[in-house]
Amino acid sequence: MNARAVATPAVNSSQGESPLGACRSGALNLLQNCAQLTAGERLLVVCERPDLGWYDADAPRAVVEVARELGAEVSIEQLESAGDGPAAAAAIDRRCAAHDCTVFFARAGDRRRFSSALLGAGGRRSVMCYARDAGMLSSRYATTPHAAMLAVTEAVDEIIRGARTIAIRCSLGTDFTGTGAPGGAPCGPEPSDVGILRFPQGVHAPVSARHFQGQIALSNYVTSTGSAYYQPDHLRLEAVVMAQVAGGTIRAFTGRKTDVKRLRAHYRRVSGLLGVDPEIVHSWHAGIHPGCCYRAPVHEYPDRWGNNVFTHPRILHFHTCGGNPGEIAWNIENPTVAIDGRPLWAHGRLQVEDFAPTRRALAQWPELQTLFGVSLPPCQNSRRSASSALL
Repeated sequence: MNARAVATPAVNSSQGESPLGACRSGALNLLQNCAQLTAGERLLVVCERPDLGWYDADAPRAVVEVARELGAEVSIEQLESAGDGPAAAAAIDRRCAAHDCTVFFARAGDRRRFSSALLGAGGRRSVMCYARDAGMLSSRYATTPHAAMLAVTEAVDEIIRGARTIAIRCSLGTDFTGTGAPGGAPCGPEPSDVGILRFPQGVHAPVSARHFQGQIALSNYVTSTGSAYYQPDHLRLEAVVMAQVAGGTIRAFTGRKTDVKRLRAHYRRVSGLLGVDPEIVHSWHAGIHPGCCYRAPVHEYPDRWGNNVFTHPRILHFHTCGGNPGEIAWNIENPTVAIDGRPLWAHGRLQVEDFAPTRRALAQWPELQTLFGVSLPPCQNSRRSASSALL
């Protein structure tokens, strides 16, 4: 395993000051509300080296400090590389099995988010943390109560499950429609969701592409889905390429010849490397957390961009090239997703005030009204009991 045990990650600060103060609310939200950590439990924190460019040192350190305050027995594993072969993955599994809970500040957790090994007997839990640094952990992205974001997720899932038609469009020409499953069943989430807890919670359940057809406009970059490690992990398109898709299968790419040729070569390389079917379009989901933010220029590291912004409502994310979920992501910016003709997402904004299930979530959790920039009439707000929130 490319890892070594360390006492604590180094503080990413010239003064050596603790990040605990700014990150405390986010760390408590992660540990208590998401991981359900209790005193006496054994916690493993798996973190990447900060110089790999995805995580800082302050966020995991803050979580370690708060976990120790809560009475947990904390162990730390620092990964020395981004790649993790079978031997490294097995070593991570063994370490997780020896703990009640594991929190990943590392891409190794994301790559194993569909692994049943991370959900063990006896109530073991694993959390993949997408708050990559102290700034994200101290922001509304991480401090909005986890249960509130679960309420949004459940509401959006309910709306999608009840749909007869779903139409996805964007300004570049995406026009992708699902007309329902065979036998008249609603078109809704089918693929299994992850076996690891997400923090912050930022997407609804994936929706199968099998009952959809149409065209999807690809622009700028296609990236990895984060479920496997390969290089190069992205491809830049010079112009828009249209993907013609039906029944969960890529029928054709159309556009500038050089882009189409390079895109096809990228699919052949990735599918050959990982042994998957390059023609599959497995599923899609859109972001539901407007607190997500990414400040670095996209071109600096497109794969890092794609694997951060997918939780924002301005991004709709397709999983392609293989199944469960696939290895190449299509990132559709500012989508409109209409449910039976009514926009649930409108040009990249989740219309939480326009549907009854999401209005109920807003009423139950006033914090969501601040997050989404909406307000309900006082008579629609409901008071929850103090015991229902840990923050």
